Amino acid sequence: ALILTASLTSAAAAVNPAIADVRISEVLANPFGSNDGRQKVELLNFGTSSIDISGWRVSNEFDSLTLPDGTILDAGEVLVVHVASDGTNSDSDIYTGDGWQMLGASQGSFALFGPTGSFNDPDAMVDFVEWGAGDQLGEAVAAEAGLWPAGDFVPLTSEGNSIQLCNRQVTGSGSWLEGHGDTIGGVNNCSTQVTPSTWGKVKNIYR
Repeated sequence: ALILTASLTSAAAAVNPAIADVRISEVLANPFGSNDGRQKVELLNFGTSSIDISGWRVSNEFDSLTLPDGTILDAGEVLVVHVASDGTNSDSDIYTGDGWQMLGASQGSFALFGPTGSFNDPDAMVDFVEWGAGDQLGEAVAAEAGLWPAGDFVPLTSEGNSIQLCNRQVTGSGSWLEGHGDTIGGVNNCSTQVTPSTWGKVKNIYR
């Protein structure tokens, strides 16, 4: 989904020097009803020019996929990765195939890697997000790369809602909000804070 707060300042770059123009911008891990074949992850090019991401790799905790030749994201364009789903690839949609393991609805992670380097190489990782719990596969690499704080995670959302990247100036869960419904391929609504710190305050109030 396109994000209105997409500008990257020099201050943000200083906070997270590993930040890249292509980011994981939305994850729908727990859609309404069955999750089978309906989970989606969105990649967005925040840059001002086209980026060829052919050969780049996406992964969850179980499987990885190399993006096919000709996968090019224009400025502001999105690519939707359909997880554990079959379909015909296009300029805007990539299907992992139903042999992929589904994303964890209660906890999981998703990572974006460049075309070279191992999955344990922090220089190869471009972006990372985890939800439901910390210390999941890929977190240590993301922490070393400066992409995600160790132990941090985005809390679970309501069924049918996605988590959405809404503030690239913050590293970790504080940059993610809960969206009402599935806005993948559209505009993020960035409406409800779902950071662990916020949930902790709510728990303290009602304790």
